[in-house]
This record gives sequence, C-alpha cells and structure tokens, in this order.
Amino acid sequence: MSLFDSVIEQKISCKVPGCGNTWTLGAKEIVDNWKHNNYRAPKRMCRECHQILKKLTPQIVSCSTKSCQETVNIPVYQQLIAERKHRPIQKQSFFCTECQQVLKKTTDKEIPCRIKGCKNTWKWFASSQLKQGGPQLEATPELRLCDACYHNLQGLSPVKQPCRVHTCNRTWELDRMTQLEMQVNGKKAPKRMCSFCNSRLKQLSPKEQICQVRGCEKTWSWQPYAQLEYEHRKAADPSILTPQRYCNSCFALTKRLQTASIPCKNDSCSNSVEYSTEAQLEDITQKKKLSHHQQLCQSCQEYYNQLNNKEIPCQQEGCNLTWTWNKEDQFAASFFQGSVLVAGEVPNHYCQRCHDFLHTRADSYVSCQQCDTPILWTSRQQLMTELNLWVAPRLCPNCLKKR
Repeated sequence: MSLFDSVIEQKISCKVPGCGNTWTLGAKEIVDNWKHNNYRAPKRMCRECHQILKKLTPQIVSCSTKSCQETVNIPVYQQLIAERKHRPIQKQSFFCTECQQVLKKTTDKEIPCRIKGCKNTWKWFASSQLKQGGPQLEATPELRLCDACYHNLQGLSPVKQPCRVHTCNRTWELDRMTQLEMQVNGKKAPKRMCSFCNSRLKQLSPKEQICQVRGCEKTWSWQPYAQLEYEHRKAADPSILTPQRYCNSCFALTKRLQTASIPCKNDSCSNSVEYSTEAQLEDITQKKKLSHHQQLCQSCQEYYNQLNNKEIPCQQEGCNLTWTWNKEDQFAASFFQGSVLVAGEVPNHYCQRCHDFLHTRADSYVSCQQCDTPILWTSRQQLMTELNLWVAPRLCPNCLKKR
C-alpha cells in the first residue's frame, strides 16, 4: 500500500469571507506539502468564487467623505467579498487616500442615547463622522438609541389607549418610542385625544355665554375642550341642556357671599328661611331689596300646601250663589295658636253677581203714586227687590200713615 493510498483528501472552506462553499485538497498535494514540512492547509477560493471573480472588473466609486471630489478604485477581490456577504458596493463606505489619513487621526465618540432620561451612550464611529461631516468633521450626530434601549424597543408594540376626553369612547395609539421613554423614566402613559377629537377641537372656538344669574348681562367663555365634552354627552343623551355658569364678576362675588337666614314671609311666624348665595346674587345684580326673595318657612309652606280654594255662600240674604275664598286669603287670615297655624274666621263677602250689581247700580228715586214725593231707592234695596225679598216702593211714608 502506497503513502497516497493512506492519505484522505480534505474539504477546505473557501477563503473568501462570506462564502460557505468548500474546495477539495487532494492526497498528492497533501503529501507534497508534508515533504516540505508544510502541514497547514492552503487558503484558496472555491470553484464558484473563481467563476464570479472572472466576470468582475475594477470599479471606481466616489469617496464617501462629504464634499470630497476624489475617487476610490475598488479591486475585483473586494467586490467578490462584498457580493458573497450580500453587501452591495453602493451601500458601503470607501475613502480616498487623503481621507484615510484623516480617518486614522479621528477617534470614535460616545454620544448620549436619544431617549430622555437614559444615561447610556452609543458609539459614533470615526468613519461615520468623516462621511457626514467632511474633512473638517463639521457634522452633528444623529439621534440614535443606545444598545440597551434598542434591545428593549424590539420587545414593544403599539398599544391602544382611551381618549382623554371623558365622554369619548374612541382610542389613540401609544407608539413604541413613547413606551420606551416611559419605561426609562418610570412614568405613566400620557393622556391624549383620539384623532377624531383632536380634529374636532381644531374646528371649535371659544363662545361667549350669558351668565346664569338672572338679570346679569355679562358673559363667560365656553372653551373648545368643554364644548367637545358637551357634544359627546349630547350625542349620548339629547335631553342634556347647555351648561350654565357664572361670569367672572359673579363668580368672584360668590366667594365673598355666604348662605344667610331671613325671616319667614309670614309676618306672624318667628321662623327663618335660607337665603342662598344664588338668590343674593340675583338681588345684588337686579338691585332688589331683601324682601324680593322672602319665602315661607317649611312649616308655613306645608300648611299653605294643604289649603284649597273654598266656595263660600254669598252674604246677601236670598242669594244662592257663592264666592271663592282662595288659598292665599285663607293663609293670610290664619293665625298661630301656640306654635301651630290654625284657620281664621270666614269673612263675609258678596258673590260676584251681587258685588257687580251693588257697584254698577246707583241709588235712585221713585215718585209716590199719590203725592209724587220722591222716595229713596238704594242699590241694596234694588238688589233685594231683584232677589224677590222686597218690592219697589209706591207710597211715601206720609201717604202710608194716612192709610
């Protein structure tokens, strides 16, 4: 058996970086290398890389340094490496001889992470400084994440958040960068409006509304955000009314006013009622006296509520009609017996017909049928005659005596 038969050929990786192919090192070549005390496998290209290399030609590209007009010659082997690594030449940086000298003198810089509150840095390589700033390195570093923040960002995804307008049921999207900044600084999610509310808010403008105090002609400003909330509530419940508020002067006045007590409207009652700040504001605004807002106390009001209008017989004898004793007059006639209100006496009044008769008919005179003496016939006598209680006089008193 010969030495060649005992040696096994080897599969050697292609020397071109990025290539995963192999080439075969035969037994004869291995033995020849051993004879020269060379026990290392040589570095060679695979068959496929050889074929690609034959098709390539040197390329000339512009220097990657900003504002540099020089060019750089790219050898075919360097192009082969770029192709096997799937890194196009157009996307790589190449520097001319002068720029390479500047590059050697330039050092990498540590730049703060773009996330506010993060204390980490990212490395701004010298090649990037030269490429962006030119030979004078007049470049500003771009905003970039540090490695830790970049890693954390990959695990985040957009999140839906409720609209900040309480009456809106829509959502807005919390992006990954904002979430990352929240994590770094330990903050909660911000409150924002959805796209609909944000667009609608831009269409609204402040409105001047009349002060809610009766008699006040000043206004308060209804801001767009409050209008937006009201629109959502109105859409859900059409019965909701436009909000009522104080103007600035009335609002300032309410801070100085306090709820007070005033006497009951019933003069005979010793109780008091609450004089609200709203009622005080109205009186001050309309320049009205305190009595304008006097009301009944609770006990008097309860007694008044129990009263009903009553039909009382007419005081005129022979009249079968009635007159109405309204509850207001009944309450005015009532009086306190101890601490309890009791009803007063029923007054004597004519019904409406008798009242009108007495006020429209005047006293008159009739002539005596015997002596033509005038006889006084009063309106009341006329009424009683109308009611068939009397008869019209025919004789004077003298003529009656002679009979």
